[in-house]
Amino acid sequence: MKAQLIKQNLTIKALVLSLTLGMSLSAQASSMITAEALANQGSASAQYNLATMYNDGDGAEQDNVKAFTWYKKAAEQGHIAAQNHLGSLYQYGLGVEQDSKKAVKWYRKAAEQGSALAQENLASMYEMGDGVEQDDRQAAQWYQKSAQQGQPFAQYSIGVKYEEGLGVAQDYTQAAEWYQKAAFQGEMWAQNNLGTMYYDGTGVPQDFDEAYSWFRQSAEQGHPPAQYNLGLMYGFGQSVEQDYSTAVEWYKKAADQDSAQGQNALGWSYYKGEGVAQDYDKAYQLLQKAAIQGEAVAQNNLGVLYEEGLSVPQDYVQAMRWYQKSAEQGDALAQTNIGALYEAGRGVPQDYTEAVKWYQKSADQDNGWGQAGLGWAYYAGQGITQDYTKALELLHKSVEQEVAIGQNNLGVLYVEGKAVPKDQAKAFELFSKAAAQEEMLGQRNLAMIYMMGEGNIQDEQQAIKWFGIACDNGDSMSCDWHEAVKMISDNTAAALNEATAAAEPAAQKVSDK
Repeated sequence: MKAQLIKQNLTIKALVLSLTLGMSLSAQASSMITAEALANQGSASAQYNLATMYNDGDGAEQDNVKAFTWYKKAAEQGHIAAQNHLGSLYQYGLGVEQDSKKAVKWYRKAAEQGSALAQENLASMYEMGDGVEQDDRQAAQWYQKSAQQGQPFAQYSIGVKYEEGLGVAQDYTQAAEWYQKAAFQGEMWAQNNLGTMYYDGTGVPQDFDEAYSWFRQSAEQGHPPAQYNLGLMYGFGQSVEQDYSTAVEWYKKAADQDSAQGQNALGWSYYKGEGVAQDYDKAYQLLQKAAIQGEAVAQNNLGVLYEEGLSVPQDYVQAMRWYQKSAEQGDALAQTNIGALYEAGRGVPQDYTEAVKWYQKSADQDNGWGQAGLGWAYYAGQGITQDYTKALELLHKSVEQEVAIGQNNLGVLYVEGKAVPKDQAKAFELFSKAAAQEEMLGQRNLAMIYMMGEGNIQDEQQAIKWFGIACDNGDSMSCDWHEAVKMISDNTAAALNEATAAAEPAAQKVSDK
């Protein structure tokens, strides 16, 4: 009985659905007939409505040719929305041969009559130089008109013009204001850009909480750049507790949409083993995808894998190839890495002058690694006239950015008293910072300070420890020192033990008396 009732209910529902559908189809057919009759009588509104039915496949079978025919009839009578739609059909070649110039003509007719959508479309044509000579000034003017009518994408677009100074005087405050208008309407591109301005403190006071909020809103709409940016905030612990696993989740969302930035960040996470198990093969695959897309940071990072021989055979020539691709796009780290290869003669003939040239390019961008490399060149007089004062200045700049090799190299100046008074305590502090960042030379030099230092800095066991750590990180000189100091320490301990053992019986005899 229960099964029968269910069956009957389903039948009743099917009958109701059938009746409803029949009524709906009947109403649509009636609407179609009415629209067609009025359109044939010359009603521009009816022509527009009929065109829209054909365009959308709503109430009529979708037909671009018929949509074009009726939009054109309505547009020629001055129907503004029809003119804008007609422009779109010409632009994309739907129902008519593609013709960008005619698209511009119809967009302009509607735009001049105040259509916000047409103004936005016309601005886009000027921006791309499609059907009209490229003109950022004209693009900005039409975006501005559309934006002032509340069109969100136009508000975002005029924000971009103000931020980049294209067609208008560069004005970060204006850019932020327009991004905010669009962002409040849910425009995900604007939300991401507004987040970036809050992150950098450009056009608005720097505010990581605001940046996080806007990145999140945009990311949740599926916008890859915002997903990447949100991942960065989790990775660095900005506005939120540092969480590499959550960072990876957002990087992956962006990477899955073929975002080169997302692929690079996810690949580097696999390289570092942050938020995921360390996996050089996955790192290589992701970095290669991003590098092929032209992502400069990924090209540099791929070069690192080739230089270090991780997931691929060590190949300095390939490393140099990827570093150069990245450096050509202005990546400062890649410029530093090219300088290092020239300095060491890896993959290229050793050339200190060429090394200095690349370090200088990087340092000019205020890159701490480039400043460290150039500072050391001035210290050593390699490829450039020796100048301890310039070396000191550059290394100080590098240390301000907490660059480990800069900390180590500045420590050397304090040990030797070059351009500064000798200061073992300052050198110890700098070597300690470099060593804590796993800088191999910093670890070795810290061990040397412990071994040869004065007063309470001297500590043989700490020297053995840090020589051992540097040795494990691949410093062969530290391996030699580790064995030598450990042997001395063991022999000293053994000698002390023998002396103590020999002294104990004598002491007992004295006390027996």
